[in-house]
Amino acid sequence: MSGSFNTWSGDANELLDADGDKIYEAKLSLPVGLYEYKFTLDNWAQQEQFSPTTSCTNTTVDGGNTFTNRKLVLSANSTVGSVCYNSCYGCGDAVKITVNLGMGGIVPDAGGVYLAGGLDFGAPGGHFKMADPDGDKVYSIQIERQRGYATYYAFANGACPDYSCKENIAGQSCAVPTNFNDRWLSAVQKDTVINTCFASCATNTDCTTGTKTPGLYNDWLTLQPSLATDAVRLVFATQTIGAVNIQVFDAAGKIVLSEIRRDLAGSYLMPVAGLKNGLYFVLVQTADKAASGRFVKQD
Repeated sequence: MSGSFNTWSGDANELLDADGDKIYEAKLSLPVGLYEYKFTLDNWAQQEQFSPTTSCTNTTVDGGNTFTNRKLVLSANSTVGSVCYNSCYGCGDAVKITVNLGMGGIVPDAGGVYLAGGLDFGAPGGHFKMADPDGDKVYSIQIERQRGYATYYAFANGACPDYSCKENIAGQSCAVPTNFNDRWLSAVQKDTVINTCFASCATNTDCTTGTKTPGLYNDWLTLQPSLATDAVRLVFATQTIGAVNIQVFDAAGKIVLSEIRRDLAGSYLMPVAGLKNGLYFVLVQTADKAASGRFVKQD
């Protein structure tokens, strides 16, 4: 057991299995305080490795290096419950939750794509940054939690502590109106994979709903005028049926407006007076169509 209490020595506090039950134990006498530690094998031949997303750890950056260790807040005599090597929970009591998020036609923010909100994910910009190592615009993250874990959650396109870059799924089937239109993850009893899309309740990373792929029909949508001061009218060649997801992006790819409308007769006047001057892109999606356009905001 190596930690801040023994200067991270590999063999200063050995754990022993006195009764052969494969549970290793040690008793330490420590002052009240906050400690960090890990379990090691064979005098540093192997050491536990944790992600910053784990719930029992503390992550610090020192000299450009990131360290994620177990944490212990000690205020009185106590017994730390049995945990598995490389896990925050007892052996067999943990589940792994993998989230894969497709971005569809949305430009990923340079600040990153985040899992946010809920019980412990926090504001966008923290430890729950999703990764896209192969550049296919499908962002992924894996977390370990105790069996039975349930939570609200959402996604954010950017590191915005004020949640201004959070997805908008209001009016869609997976949104919970009583909790900021977040998503809900029911109690997880086994390793689970979630496939979905940013700002959509799709159950795949291709960003399709049902069995039909929303085709891109740019002749379906016209923006009037292209130089706007107070509003831009979205004119549709055919009537829209059902939910219409409207998103506006600035030149850097950040979502600046997002809303859901339903059954638009033929056009929608979208207010833009609050936007800064500059170039903006509009993405409109229904269950079977998608279209994009652009306009310039000027005073």
